[in-house]
Formats: sequence, C-alpha cells, structure tokens
Amino acid sequence: MGLKPISMSTVLVAFLTTPAFAGVILTEKTSTSGGMGSGESERTVMVQGNRQKMTNGKQSVILDLDKGSVTILSPDSKTYVEAPFPPTGPMAAMMQSMGGMNLQFKRTGNSKTVAGYKCDEYTGSGSMMMGDYTVVACFSTDAPGAADFSAFDKQMAEKLKRSAISAMGTPPAGVPLSLESTTKLKAFQIPGMDPEQAKKLGAMMTGRPPIVSTTVATSVKSERIPDESFAVPIGYTKREVRMNPPPSAAPSAAPSASAP
Repeated sequence: MGLKPISMSTVLVAFLTTPAFAGVILTEKTSTSGGMGSGESERTVMVQGNRQKMTNGKQSVILDLDKGSVTILSPDSKTYVEAPFPPTGPMAAMMQSMGGMNLQFKRTGNSKTVAGYKCDEYTGSGSMMMGDYTVVACFSTDAPGAADFSAFDKQMAEKLKRSAISAMGTPPAGVPLSLESTTKLKAFQIPGMDPEQAKKLGAMMTGRPPIVSTTVATSVKSERIPDESFAVPIGYTKREVRMNPPPSAAPSAAPSASAP
C-alpha cells in the first residue's frame, strides 16, 4: 500500500472507561538522509480517547482501538482502505517478518527542552528486516496531554501483545518531542521475493550509507478534537486491498513472537 511503517509514534490507556474530554495535537518535522536519498517532511499526530490520526500531507491514517480498525485516507484520489487492528492474516505475517517493533528504551539521565517543554532522554536499539538501528529519543511528561498520549500508547501495545504481533514494546511515558534513528542497511529478503531479485536487492544495499532520520516536535497542544476528524470524509470511496500470503509465511506456520 506504499505505507511507511509509521513506526514508534503514539497511543492511549487500557483502564480508561470513557474518552478524554480534550485531545492532544502534536506537530513535528522530520529530516532524513542516507540510504536511498534525503528529504524533509511534516506530520501531525492527533490523539483523543482511544483514537489516533496521523497526517503527513499525502495521506492520513486513523487508528480506532475501540472499533479495532485502521483506516488509510488518500486525499488525492478521495479513496480509503480499511483493515482490522491488530492486523491479521498476511498483513500480520508481513509486519512480523519485518521486525523492528520490539524496541526497548533505557533512560540516559540526560534531559533537554524541545518546543518549550522539558523532556527526558532515552536510547534504544534493535534489528529489523532492513538492518540494525539505534534510537535516541526524548519524552516529555510536562507537555500538554502527556498522560493521554501515554495512555493511548499503552493501550495499543497491550492490544498488539494479544495478537500475532505479540512483541510490541511500550514507549516511555510522555509525548515524544524528538527522535533520532540511525539504521545501518544490510542485505535482506522480502518474504516471497524471487531469490534472484533478492540477490540484486542485497547488492544494491551493500555499501550504502546509514539512514539517519531526525524528528523534532514544533508544537504540542491540548484541545477538544471534533469527532469528524476521526471519520472518513463524505465523498470518499472505499478501496479493497487483497494480500496473498507469501510462501515464507504460510498460514500453517504462524510467526513466532519475537519482533514503523
């Protein structure tokens, strides 16, 4: 579907029985270099109750933990795709095989100020299909809506732990105000890929510089978010997406609980 794992970003609390009266709106900028090129982008993350919406200008992803669904909106074509959450079947197998989700953070003892709020620094490392990575992130419990943001993250991680993607790590408490990741590329094979294509892909990856991605929050605020912000806009057409299980992820061989 052309989606980047939207990896390491956001979610709300398991023991909450009613939605929060106010939501959290986080805006951030990302710069990426190395790998296949470089570039900059902006993203907005909104969290309210058990719902989250991430928008990067080209598409929006709505995650509804109560409904158990993820909806991907494409404004240019006015279409949307809906899938279960946590993912099941081939999608779950693909995400599990990609890895990189079981990121465990350790506090460094350092702190700094980002977007006007104090945050505590954490580090982490792990491996995924593309390569090995390290992360330095700063989470703030002082930023507006920090408790709600953490609660959503916690709830999402709990749901994933009870699914086929069972090794999802839980981020530190607070709003992520900065995150820098460095990924050292390695030869890898996409499940189901032809061996000859995999060989060419591995040769292409060899020798490429690490991918360095830096995300910094530019604004954090707490305010009531209209319910329609988490709904499919009027006039959008639903698009069906079918995924066939790759040979390496046959239904009879469920992936082990080990893993954007």
